[in-house]
Amino acid sequence: MSQQVSDPRKLSRSSFALVVLFGVVGTIQYHAAQFFSGFDTFPGDRGDARGFLYFCEHWFRALSGKASLLSPAVFYPAKGTLAYSDLLVGFGVPYSVFRGLGFDMFLSLEIVLFLLAFLSYCTAFFLLYKTLEFRLAPSIVGAMFFAFNSPKWFQLIHLQLQYVVLLPIIFALLITFGKQAQTLEQKRAAILLSAAALCWDLQLATAFYFAWFFVLWFTFFLVLSLAFTRTRRYFVAVCIKFWPAIAVATGTLLIGALPTLLLYVPLAGPKTYYQFDGIIPLIPDWHAFLSTGAGNYLWGGITMALLPDPIPNTWGELQVGIGLFSSATWVVLVIATIGFIRARRGVNTSGFSIPDPRQLGMLFLAVLILATSLFYVLGFRYGDHSPWYFIYEYFPGAKAIRAVSRYVIFLALPMSIAFAFVIDWGLAFALRQQSSFRRRLLATAVILLGALMAFEQFGIPKIGGSGFTVSIEKSYLQTHAAKLAKDCEAFYLANGPLAKRSMPEYQYDAMLISAVSGIPTLNASSSQFPPGWDLYSLQIPEYEDHVKSWISQQKISGKVCRLETGPEIDAFDTRYPNPINDPKFFVRQLYLDFTGDEPKGPTVMSVNDMIANCGSNPDRASCSKAQIALHVFLATGFHERGFFILRMYDAGLGRLPNNAEFTTEMDRYQNLLTTLPPETAQQRMLETFSAMLAQEGKKTDRPLSELVYSDESIRRLQNRSFVALVYFGFLRREPDEVGLVSWTDLLERRGDAAVVIEGVIISAEYRHRLAANELHARVDGGK
Repeated sequence: MSQQVSDPRKLSRSSFALVVLFGVVGTIQYHAAQFFSGFDTFPGDRGDARGFLYFCEHWFRALSGKASLLSPAVFYPAKGTLAYSDLLVGFGVPYSVFRGLGFDMFLSLEIVLFLLAFLSYCTAFFLLYKTLEFRLAPSIVGAMFFAFNSPKWFQLIHLQLQYVVLLPIIFALLITFGKQAQTLEQKRAAILLSAAALCWDLQLATAFYFAWFFVLWFTFFLVLSLAFTRTRRYFVAVCIKFWPAIAVATGTLLIGALPTLLLYVPLAGPKTYYQFDGIIPLIPDWHAFLSTGAGNYLWGGITMALLPDPIPNTWGELQVGIGLFSSATWVVLVIATIGFIRARRGVNTSGFSIPDPRQLGMLFLAVLILATSLFYVLGFRYGDHSPWYFIYEYFPGAKAIRAVSRYVIFLALPMSIAFAFVIDWGLAFALRQQSSFRRRLLATAVILLGALMAFEQFGIPKIGGSGFTVSIEKSYLQTHAAKLAKDCEAFYLANGPLAKRSMPEYQYDAMLISAVSGIPTLNASSSQFPPGWDLYSLQIPEYEDHVKSWISQQKISGKVCRLETGPEIDAFDTRYPNPINDPKFFVRQLYLDFTGDEPKGPTVMSVNDMIANCGSNPDRASCSKAQIALHVFLATGFHERGFFILRMYDAGLGRLPNNAEFTTEMDRYQNLLTTLPPETAQQRMLETFSAMLAQEGKKTDRPLSELVYSDESIRRLQNRSFVALVYFGFLRREPDEVGLVSWTDLLERRGDAAVVIEGVIISAEYRHRLAANELHARVDGGK
């Protein structure tokens, strides 16, 4: 009877829990700004991160059958515009799943980013623990270094660079093939190599940089392997034995890459390549090698002390430091590797049989370290020059690589393998000591080194912020999208009179407004543009002419709407200045809203005095903005007049008036009050309203006046009408049902009218309205 042998690499429950715990902690720290803001802080800035979001949303629309995948609704009506972006397959598909589950654009992408960070840790741990068979602690440290390293964290502004989850899988498949080469069958070999090829294809179709960096690194690794007799004979023997499997995998790779190539090859040409002079600023120098960011927990001070003078405007891209402990460990590894190779120079083998890979493990590790170091050295700038020039000139595809510094994110994977080996070897050495004290001391030192290597990657953002606020962004986009008429075939963005932001931000505005509204836009931001498109600079005098030229050139016959920027997004953010903070402007706006006229001098002075003396008032709550607004709301009679109109509509039609009806009735009521006492004016209002009811054939069992003035009606509608009038008065629109119910419920529970007022005046919608009014006032005043 055979006995089943348990898997020696299978994790116990406690070990599995420990692995998951470190992954979760690392992911939360890595995305701390997002996690601790309740997902209200979006990673990156308002530039590329928002463009990335747009293309993910396009994937969702395409998979939902609402758009053509190859032609996002930008650069309208140009076709095939997906080629101006990364294909983003690895993001677009999972993002679409979460969108399909009902999550909004921002939250769906944030969830995907969280999962990718955690899964990158998991795949790296699998590579180190299961494939390379390192111990638990070294595998955790190596996985954390790969998934949460500092250079990768600095690239959160470029979200496509967070997709590294497949790289450990590619390594694991290739290493598994290499380890089993002596006994592997052709079919199994073809499956392993083809799986690695498909993973590379998906990496290429998601984030091109890392697929290309893998090819360059593997070229270094292969060339160095061929330089040593034992590894050269190994590769030759493998190729001779497994040429059928290699041929199948090559075909699989080409077929898998075909959709990406068909999309991008038509754009390839001299005009699409970057010039080397433009690449130099994005090649790191020695300052960048030591920089782990000003907010790094351990080395932030060193980063600040060694900042280059002047600081390059590309500094955010150039900070590629991995920490002092990790850097020192790598230097020691390189020295040890050179010594190991010198000592092995005399070792030789003969024949073409595949040698035992276990006998070549240390040599392949040495080649990995040398290939990684060579890549690292070639990618640095020395003064005004860099050996990367030779890669740029002679390696295929290098001219499409602009931000060279991103290669350190890829190199974190072979580095994590080397670091895990060091810690694993250190633990093995410690366990061989006869003295228990020495064993514990050495093991503790090794574990501490690993912990420091992982921890020195962590920090908090201090320069440039950690992202933008989702709630403010959504309010900003929805407000602008609401300005577009439904009959617009497309729209273009035009600068308002007080526009002050960069052109890329406005182009990304247009893209996301298009996503929110479902209306295509002539605008967009990309490194490549359709032929004849010249709408990037909104501020130039010829911009409108360029728009007309594009419309004519593309033969757009439908309605193309002009959407003017402004007010700026600052108007939606309570952290930025807003007209609500100017007492005179705020009070004047209140009187304009509630009376329709400029306030008289004594009236304004009394309210302004109330505000001015607020600091010396022992009861400061009585002169808060909410209390001032409530005072004007009641003192102007707006509430009294409006309450009568709402009761009239409720009695006669059983509903609230819409905003146009309310405005018309208030104007009519106000006009009557100029010549009649309130009681007579109300009677005239009821007579006119009753006549309208009679024409529409509506009847009531009781006289309209009896219903309007009944105690039951006043009591029933009191709180609901107050909330509705806040919408009509402050926001100049009818209330939505959800807001009406929730605010009425709060008023009934709290009994404090100022709470409702405060909720409205601090809202992004009200702040935006005041900013828009101020903008128009400034523009009109400047004419």
